[in-house]
Amino acid sequence: MIFWFASFSGCAAILQMQANLTPLGQRRNVCGMKKSTMFVADFAATELVQFVLACALLIYMRFVLNLQIGERYAAIVLLLFVGTSFGIVFGMLIGSIAHLSQGGKIGVLVSSNLVLCAMSDLMISGIKGVIEKTVPIVNDISPAALITDAFYALNVYDTYERFFVDVLSLAGFNWLVRLVYGLCGGEWYEVVFAVFAFVTLLLFLKAMYEQSVDFAFSYFLFMTLGLYFQTYNTVRYYLVLAIALYAMRYVLQRDWIKFIFWIFVASLFHKSVLFIIPVYWIASFVWKKWFIITCVIISTLCFLCKKYVLKLALFLYPSYENTVFLKGGTS
Repeated sequence: MIFWFASFSGCAAILQMQANLTPLGQRRNVCGMKKSTMFVADFAATELVQFVLACALLIYMRFVLNLQIGERYAAIVLLLFVGTSFGIVFGMLIGSIAHLSQGGKIGVLVSSNLVLCAMSDLMISGIKGVIEKTVPIVNDISPAALITDAFYALNVYDTYERFFVDVLSLAGFNWLVRLVYGLCGGEWYEVVFAVFAFVTLLLFLKAMYEQSVDFAFSYFLFMTLGLYFQTYNTVRYYLVLAIALYAMRYVLQRDWIKFIFWIFVASLFHKSVLFIIPVYWIASFVWKKWFIITCVIISTLCFLCKKYVLKLALFLYPSYENTVFLKGGTS
């Protein structure tokens, strides 16, 4: 529950950036600092405070109250970090809703937090089990349910596979597939491919039409260089790529909140897209000599230690181990 109450800090950080809601927001908007810098700084400071508080609560529960919470402390700390980060981002998304008063945003946070926690057995035991039997899709996409299930997995299972399935759950993909199967009355995978193809091509074409200098030439390259046909081989990846390309419009407009929102939506289908958030932020740096040298050193270390990098990747994504993606040296 502490993860979800971190959302109030995220909402407060966004409210302090909005000139129409708080006096502090008015002063910050005339200070001359970039909003992207303010956003990253606020998120980092809020995450640091919430993560330290969560770790302090963990220490208090384990060593003062002497509660048995397992011995996998590294995984627990990772879950604390992921949970507080998600809570803060959720609060920031609610706080960025336009045409909603400050009290209205707090009300949305309170109601949504209480409902999600209640549905995850954090108030009354047994609700989560009933939901799993009747509408299991809710537990598949509910962050609160995934977090509680991750704690459960750490104490029950001998391996980390179930834990990382919960932490890195592809909620958007699961939800969409279940929705299509439910509407079709069976596992009609052809319809799933059709839905993904339509949305992917729609976003690609809309992004090219709005952002390219020559739409006809962009469309010609899209069709002739094989990108169109690749969308049918790696469905999730190209859907996420299309969403990220569409979100570029907000980068050009320097509307970072909407950009991060769309990237967050894309991450429900493929977590790797989250990598582009710090990449765009790093790209805005002034590339001084020390920064270039640091990047070269990091790149060289990653190349020399690629076996360890692969082990780390498989630790985070255990479902890729012993699959065709790791054969032939193409990974």
